[in-house]
Amino acid sequence: MKYLFCFAGGDDSIIMPYPSRPADDAAIAGKETKTIDILAETEITETKTGCEFKNPAVIAETKVFNEGKNLCVYDGERIFRLSLGEIVGIRKISQGIPTIGWNKHGRPSGKRYREAGVMLFKDVCCGFSYFYAVEFLHDGEQYRLIFPAYELYRIREMIPSEVLLEEKKPEEKIRPVYYWKIPKIAGSFFSPYADVGFKAGHPAVYKLLIAIAIIALLLPMVLFIIAVQFIPDANNNGWLMLGVAGAFIVGIGFFNLTAAWLRQYLGHYFTIGCFLTGGAMIAVTFLILLH
Repeated sequence: MKYLFCFAGGDDSIIMPYPSRPADDAAIAGKETKTIDILAETEITETKTGCEFKNPAVIAETKVFNEGKNLCVYDGERIFRLSLGEIVGIRKISQGIPTIGWNKHGRPSGKRYREAGVMLFKDVCCGFSYFYAVEFLHDGEQYRLIFPAYELYRIREMIPSEVLLEEKKPEEKIRPVYYWKIPKIAGSFFSPYADVGFKAGHPAVYKLLIAIAIIALLLPMVLFIIAVQFIPDANNNGWLMLGVAGAFIVGIGFFNLTAAWLRQYLGHYFTIGCFLTGGAMIAVTFLILLH
């Protein structure tokens, strides 16, 4: 399966097997166009458990119109002619997709958009919990044009096919993913888009894991503070902060183990490093406080 207007991988070229021509706004003047958002400019890899997105998809505003037996999509620079006769149908894909580029006048937190699967981070749209795809069969290859759920009614007005295909749900098992080295994409783990897929597919489990992760982060520090209360004059010793910092670093190690369930693990080397560094700091603190 290939995704139209998305990256082919290895370069910045988009997947588009259909003919196109350069155009400007004058080229579509007088045509009955509809303004429709599509999801584009992401690299998608299909796995046994669903789609993996290398980067957030761009919510791209396009002008769509019918011309003869073609569905034409104008992106501001070119007009792409997609054959209506090659449309297989429309499919709902029940999987989260991270996105950027909100361009609607209404707030993404509005009822219409929330019902369409909009996911928020600090009142900003960071993805969709599900989306739709128009599926094509072109020269023996399968293609999808993906779009947000709030555009479904407009898309259905533009194509003659009323075929709604079977809903696609990823068969994802909830299990941790471990490895030794820090992954090259570790920087993306700290992005608000990192949790979109898991949060959309397992909202209740996501909340539980976040709660466990926070407890794992803070518990070593709490236990250390409780333990030093049994040492006379410990609270008046400046070295106490070394132990507190060490306990927090140990907590980061436990937090990282929990993050493996969210596919955001920083590796065994990082975890072991946290335990050794934090443990050494705690040990030094106790040696100083007890002497």
